[in-house]
Amino acid sequence: ETGDKQTVLNSWSQNLDDSALKAFREVMITIAEGGLQFGSDEIIQRTLTGTKKFVTIHISVVPGYEHSLGKVLVSLVDITERKQAEEELIKVHDQLERSLMFNEALLLAIPTPVFYKDKEGRYLGCNPAFAEFTGVNSDQIKGKTVMELWPGENAKVYHKKDLELMRRPEHQIYESNVRDKDRVDRPVIFATNVFRDENKQVAGIVGAFLDITDRKQRERQLEEQNDRLEEFAEVLADEAPAVFLAGSGIGSEAFSALWNLSLLSQATVLPLSQEINQRGLLALDN
Repeated sequence: ETGDKQTVLNSWSQNLDDSALKAFREVMITIAEGGLQFGSDEIIQRTLTGTKKFVTIHISVVPGYEHSLGKVLVSLVDITERKQAEEELIKVHDQLERSLMFNEALLLAIPTPVFYKDKEGRYLGCNPAFAEFTGVNSDQIKGKTVMELWPGENAKVYHKKDLELMRRPEHQIYESNVRDKDRVDRPVIFATNVFRDENKQVAGIVGAFLDITDRKQRERQLEEQNDRLEEFAEVLADEAPAVFLAGSGIGSEAFSALWNLSLLSQATVLPLSQEINQRGLLALDN
C-alpha cells in the first residue's frame, strides 16, 4: 500500500507505533553520536490505510555523509507473513500443550487401568491405575513388549490380539487374564483401539481392562446352585412317586398323571393365588 513520496515522508512518524518510534529515535541519536549503521529488531508499522505490518528496519549513513549526516538510508523489510506463521505455530503449540495437560489429568483421574503402545507393540506408557494393578509403572514398561514384561500364555494372547487389531483397526473387546502385583492371574475384559498420527495413519494402540474377578465368582456360585437344584429335581422326580406308590394302591400310570398335574398346579395355581391375595390386600388398603 503506497502513496506519493511526500505523503509517505510526512506520515512516517505517524505510521510507527510508540515502541517502534522510540527505537527509531534511539538509533538516530546513536548515529548522530558517531554510529554509521544499525539494524533493529521487529517493530510494528502501519500503512497509509492503517493496516498493521511487522517489519525490521535497517538504518545506515550514506557513504560520503558521515560527518554531516546529510543523508541516511532507511530500509524496511516486511516480515508480516513470517510473523503470522510464527504466531499460528505458537497457537498450535499452546493447543497441544493444553491437550497434553488435559490427557494427563484424564489418565490420572480414570480409575480403570489404561495403557498405550506404539505400532511395533512397545509400551509408551500407562496411567497410575495400571501401575497400581500390575505393580509396574510407566517408566518401567516404556519401550518394552508384552513378551518382555509378562512372558507366557498371557503375553501370547495380548500379542495375537494386537496383531489382529493392527490388521483390522476397529474397536476390539475380548476376555483374558492379567497378572496383578501379587503375581495372581485375574480375569479381565480388554477394550482396545488404534490411535492415528497427523497423517491419519495408525500410530499405535490404546487400551484398558476391567477386573471381572468378582463377576466370575458370582457366575461360579450360580452355576453351583443350578447344579444342586437340578440334582434335587432329578432325585425328587425319581424317588417321590415310588415312595407315594408304596402305600397308596394307585397304579403307576394313574399316579404319573396325578404327579404331572401336581407339578402343573405348582406352576399355574400358586402364582394365580399369589395374585389374588395381592389384589385382596390392595382392596383392603383402598
